[in-house]
Amino acid sequence: MGAQDEPRPPGFFAAFEPNSPRVELGSTRVRAARSKDVLAVARVAAGRFAGLDEGAAQLEGRAAAQVDRFERTLTPSDGSLPGVPRLFVAEAGLDGGAPKVVGYGTLFVFTAELRERAGRDLGLDPAAQGDGQLAPVGWYLGGLVVARAARRGGLGRALTAARLAALDAAGVTEVRFTANARNSATLALHEPFGFQVEARNPRMSGLAFSGGEGLLLLRRKP
Repeated sequence: MGAQDEPRPPGFFAAFEPNSPRVELGSTRVRAARSKDVLAVARVAAGRFAGLDEGAAQLEGRAAAQVDRFERTLTPSDGSLPGVPRLFVAEAGLDGGAPKVVGYGTLFVFTAELRERAGRDLGLDPAAQGDGQLAPVGWYLGGLVVARAARRGGLGRALTAARLAALDAAGVTEVRFTANARNSATLALHEPFGFQVEARNPRMSGLAFSGGEGLLLLRRKP
């Protein structure tokens, strides 16, 4: 699964509010997801549609429709580094309650097979590189979502750090992610981790950058 598979509501970017006060979340932790977390993760994903004229029943239906997708993320079939988790969750105790899943982040591999297939689908030469061409083969940070009530508490940064740490431990030296150039919040989140723009308007099957230019960003470890 890649970031391009993530259903997105209108205006899905998190607000970029660097000067907003931090949210106190109490006890928090980030860990690799387990099967029992999948429905909670799907509910966090569906929660992005809250306030868009959707009631509780519609949101629960959205969550149920995404369970299979997150189950596939949890048990990938690409054969790449099977010991590296592909789905991480963030837990926090909101309003003094018991910790619960309030965010998630994914990893995925853009394999040579997927790249070749994307080249056929998009009519692009797999040998070409640079702006507007197929994204390179390799590991990517995928979807990252934190529930609205838990934002500004450092969980997005913690989920990013945990995913990168897992890849570092496995010896992966290059990690990429794609982003809309208008998504200031995600660009600011990833900058401290050493990501730099590698190319513009990268192409994958199903990947689109609505209303803005796409960026391919790379973090390379020596």
